[in-house]
Amino acid sequence: MRTRTYPCSANASCINTFGYYTCHCMAGFTGNGFTCLDINECVLRTHACSGNATCTNTVGSYTCHCKTGFTGNGFICTVVTVILEGLQIDVTESTSNATVLVKVTGIRERNIHLNVFTYDVTAMVDMNDYETRSELVVFKPNNFQVPFSVRIFDDNLVEHTEQFGVRVTSSDPEVNVVNGDILVSIRDNDKITLSIDRSVYRVNEDDEFVSVKVVVTGKTAVAITGSVLRTADETAENPHDYTSVSQNLEIMPGEDSKNVTIAIKDDQLTEEPENIIVELTATNTNQISIARSSAIVQIHDDDDSSDPSSQEKSIGIIIGVSVAAVIVLVTVILIVARFICRRKEGPDNTRNIGDIQNAAYEGDKQPKRPKMPKKPHSEHVYDEPTVYAQLDSSTRVPIDANYQSLNKEGCGQLKINQNESVQPYASLSNERYKVPGKPAQGIYMTP
Repeated sequence: MRTRTYPCSANASCINTFGYYTCHCMAGFTGNGFTCLDINECVLRTHACSGNATCTNTVGSYTCHCKTGFTGNGFICTVVTVILEGLQIDVTESTSNATVLVKVTGIRERNIHLNVFTYDVTAMVDMNDYETRSELVVFKPNNFQVPFSVRIFDDNLVEHTEQFGVRVTSSDPEVNVVNGDILVSIRDNDKITLSIDRSVYRVNEDDEFVSVKVVVTGKTAVAITGSVLRTADETAENPHDYTSVSQNLEIMPGEDSKNVTIAIKDDQLTEEPENIIVELTATNTNQISIARSSAIVQIHDDDDSSDPSSQEKSIGIIIGVSVAAVIVLVTVILIVARFICRRKEGPDNTRNIGDIQNAAYEGDKQPKRPKMPKKPHSEHVYDEPTVYAQLDSSTRVPIDANYQSLNKEGCGQLKINQNESVQPYASLSNERYKVPGKPAQGIYMTP
């Protein structure tokens, strides 16, 4: 069998058949097999390059290169999606809406579809903090950013800053999501209002205390601090009339008032009404506003003459003081009178009973009366008592003098030693009696 050369194109393949052959152009070429011309896939748009890629024709084929702003192998070129240039945006409740910008970069020849939706963090849809939203966002070839707005609710409730999230996803293989999550912070702009419930408080001294009421207007979901109620002197003085107060207030959820107690002192003095200044201030101005910030506490004296009960107290005090003064005066008069009487008596008018002794009185015993010796003569004349007669004349005390010292008129009285007992005694006269059995006056004398 003889071999012959057939004129197939160099860009064609020759297929031998029985007694003949056929020529077929290779892939990327077109023709009758004998003449095969290159197919320009890029011109004919028969290539498989990405819409975000550039097609370059080659002999029998083509190449794809991603355009500027896109990444990939040319067949898949992804676009970068950016939600703002940060990770968080801030809004206030009064803003009404929070708007997030969804941005894309790169040149596109077709639409891009993105899923954008919200989700709870500390802000809650169920608590009416914001309105939930989920949307399919379409980017046309000439569109590079689309706003995504979320409605914010002003709930008139004092609370901490709350957050919700916005997320972007895509099922498009040519879309590469960057910074696909962003947090939206809702700053609360609500406040509670504090106010002293009246401008003047009236209290009596004997009430012991007064309660100042601070009214809370508005609602809070959190504990609020940063307000102070304090007192200051006006005409009343601390600590004589009252005890000063400086109290930090903490408003808890559900509270509609706070009470602050000021102690009042009863000073037992009659005086005009006195005033205490009460002041309410706030350092936390983000959450607290003040309405009535000051008041006066007026202390009415319970010793005031216009008060019947105070008048009775005053009369009682005056009577008590007067009685005490009279008692002291009488006591002083008695002491002075006694002193004067003693001065008049002199030192000899007051005698110690222990010094009044005679023959009939010695020690603590009462002696028996001595018998009068009887002289043996007819006139029955009695001699002096032997014991008395034996006393030295210098120690004898006249009977009349002894008796007078015991019966002295006026303020004189006997001085009796604590350990000395008073015994009856008899004074004997030094006279002689001539009548037997009938002594003359002055022989025996007993007190």
